[in-house]
Amino acid sequence: MNKDNINFKIQEWKDIRIKEINAMGYECDDSHPCFDEVMAIYESDAETYEEFKQKQKEVNNELCKF
Repeated sequence: MNKDNINFKIQEWKDIRIKEINAMGYECDDSHPCFDEVMAIYESDAETYEEFKQKQKEVNNELCKF
């Protein structure tokens, strides 16, 4: 898989998860219950959501429970 395909795959899972979070009906600001997860997603280089969850678990960051 070339670099462009990997970057697309990474962006795809991020977009899907952020759309799920945005669809929860809360304000899209720092009062959102999933704000920390969204910020971590933007900064993540994980190739899949499963990899992202594992990395967050390793650094003791809880993910949004919604």
